[in-house]
Amino acid sequence: MRILVYLDTPRQRSYVASVKVAVSGLENARVLAGGPGATEGYFELADDADLSLVAKGPHVSLATRIRRALRDGWIGRHVGYTQLLEATRATRRRLRAAAKGRGTTIKSLRRRLVMALRPVWEALMVAAPVIKRPGQAIQTALRRYARAVRGISPIRLLQKQHQRLRALPSPMRQIAMFWSRATFAIAAVGTIALNSFGISRQVLQRRIHIHEATQLIERARPHVIVVMEDNAEGLTGVMTFAARRAGIPFVVLPDYIPNPIEPATYYWDSRAHQVRTVLDWLVATAYPKWAYTHSGRRMIRLPSPTILAYHLLGCDPPAPWILNSGYANAIGLDSTAMWTHYHSLGFREDKLRIIGTAQDDRLHARFSQRAELRAALMRDLGLPADRPVLLCAFPPDQYASSDTGSFEYRSYADLVAAWFAELAAISDRANVIVRPHPRTEPGFLEQACPPGVRVIWTPTEDLIPICDLYVASVSTTIRWALGLGLPVLNYDCYRYSYGDFSAAKGVRECTDRSAFSRNLQDLAHDTTELAARSLSDRHAWGQVDGQFASRLRHLLEEASEDVSKPEPTHTVPQVSGATHIRAVLARLRSQR
Repeated sequence: MRILVYLDTPRQRSYVASVKVAVSGLENARVLAGGPGATEGYFELADDADLSLVAKGPHVSLATRIRRALRDGWIGRHVGYTQLLEATRATRRRLRAAAKGRGTTIKSLRRRLVMALRPVWEALMVAAPVIKRPGQAIQTALRRYARAVRGISPIRLLQKQHQRLRALPSPMRQIAMFWSRATFAIAAVGTIALNSFGISRQVLQRRIHIHEATQLIERARPHVIVVMEDNAEGLTGVMTFAARRAGIPFVVLPDYIPNPIEPATYYWDSRAHQVRTVLDWLVATAYPKWAYTHSGRRMIRLPSPTILAYHLLGCDPPAPWILNSGYANAIGLDSTAMWTHYHSLGFREDKLRIIGTAQDDRLHARFSQRAELRAALMRDLGLPADRPVLLCAFPPDQYASSDTGSFEYRSYADLVAAWFAELAAISDRANVIVRPHPRTEPGFLEQACPPGVRVIWTPTEDLIPICDLYVASVSTTIRWALGLGLPVLNYDCYRYSYGDFSAAKGVRECTDRSAFSRNLQDLAHDTTELAARSLSDRHAWGQVDGQFASRLRHLLEEASEDVSKPEPTHTVPQVSGATHIRAVLARLRSQR
């Protein structure tokens, strides 16, 4: 059995190791890893013995990928550009020969035109410097329209039509040629209109991504694909669509908790995600599943041109605002609490499986050796062995977000200073260990770290089993501590109010510094009560029993044998666009 693990970020490599362990007992089992790369293609493929290619590299621009696709002939096969060049080759040769016979070339004509217009242009620049900006805008628009012509599907129909017209009698040929030119003009006007909103570029970009994902699947030839999420934006949705089109089953092992409030909060201040223009209103009305109202503001999940491109290509998800809503054969969840959460979001019960997470077996192994590992770490850090251990998963810098008005601190530097001040205040009673977020620049927290607090980069899953109290800020790693029955202090300093862990008995939540300080002082003194509640609730938040590999193997075998047509995972009924528009028009007529 060949298994392709798609990695969107390097931190997901632990899933490759888990899949390898899960299928190690199967005969002829092979695990491949693929993801965004930096060399020949945007999607790279690595063998199970070498994962160096799956790390994110320098961004490959869309223009470069379009040139590669043109070179490979793929764009021509799909949008008719290569066929257009072939159909006009003879005409272009005659034009070049005629220009050469007159002693002129395209370059010479262009050079003469530039030389003639240069004095006029310089005079205009002196008289009105503001003309330069409209000139640049017109030039950019012309370039966009020229690119759009490459992507119009009616070009293929026009070429075939002209081939058939040559065999017609003269009167019919003239009528047919007129009709052909009229249809081409309509297609061209439609294309220019689409390109004016950026839709043509979005369609072309999405087609390039789908093509490259399909190439990855063709190289890997997997029986089943494993992804960490199925997102409406980004490349995970491209991979799952390419898998569905190729007839390859895929399963989702979620790395994040789906919550529509999270993208709505992140894009709340983004003008591209607000219903502002007529096009935005039409998209939100015709496709209501893309619309969402958050804090009194009506929003759309993606910009309108991107949404229209999704529908033109047929790769739109069932519920775009909900992560992992798609056509997965199965979704492997970590606990019954997550099963309840997914079910409340409208996911089908037959698509949900409780198997644990990729880190559960390692958490279980290290938790069974808790005393020895803890003593060794305290000895290495030079900390007393008789104190409780407080592990802090330091929050990342979120101040590049579009909306920072609700944040408690004005800058990330202020946040760092406040957190370290509170942690240092209890360092005389507990061993405080800080694990920076993977996105944090190395050395940044070490410089601001006060005496008595240790900053280390050991993986979080190796540190949680040895701590007595876990402090984090709305991190998904809170699930790991709850699965082990450890008490958690969740300080929502960014005030996202996701509520992902509000039902957990072993979690205390706070949203301001004063409450954080009180809870920290209280728990540093005694965690007995909160630890007892967390221990009684551990089975609802995790399956940390060392059997994740066997459950994952069973899930992969079941998915690889599933040959049925993929069904959507989301069951929330969606009102059709036409029905919604009719209801809006009826409401407007009634108001008149």
